[in-house]
Amino acid sequence: MTKLDENYLRKKYGDNFINLTELDLYYNKITSIDPKTLNRLRNLTVLNLGDNQITWIDPNTFNNLRNLTQLNLFMNQITSIDPNTFNNLVNLKELDLYSNKITSIDPKTFNNLSNLTKLSLSGNKMNMIDPKIFYNLSNLTKLSLSDYKITSIDSKLFNNLCNLIWLYLWQNQITSIDQKTFEKLSNLTRLSLHGNPITSIDPNTFNNL
Repeated sequence: MTKLDENYLRKKYGDNFINLTELDLYYNKITSIDPKTLNRLRNLTVLNLGDNQITWIDPNTFNNLRNLTQLNLFMNQITSIDPNTFNNLVNLKELDLYSNKITSIDPKTFNNLSNLTKLSLSGNKMNMIDPKIFYNLSNLTKLSLSDYKITSIDSKLFNNLCNLIWLYLWQNQITSIDQKTFEKLSNLTRLSLHGNPITSIDPNTFNNL
């Protein structure tokens, strides 16, 4: 299978495929998704498309999945994400984009994901992150930005993540950390910075942790 469409779902799951609450398509050879494929799966809560060969996602693909709470897109070949792709996923709690080939993300991409608690962007190709990208993710508790190409962190990047508990920044190219970078993360219990070429850390950097 290279293209995921409704005919495939009907053949695999029968006419009752529209009642699915979990759909696991992990480790197939999917390269593209017909944007109409998932339109009728309004009860879906978990969708696993990890470890496929998807390069791009039509921004209408997830439009009717308002009950989705977990979306796995890890280990694909995605290079970019349309900023409207996740707009209707208002109940999403976990989003995994680990190990793709994403080089940049529009700051509006996650704007409607206010219920998100876990986000993994590790293993992508970005070296800079827009400081507004996490602005509406105040319920986020776990954030992974490891194994990127990040060279610096804007001091305001994490300002709205007041509920963050875990933050992973290991294996990047960070050389220094501003003293204000973590000042709003008063609930943080785990911070990983190993494998960076850090040469200086302001003595006040961890004061509020």
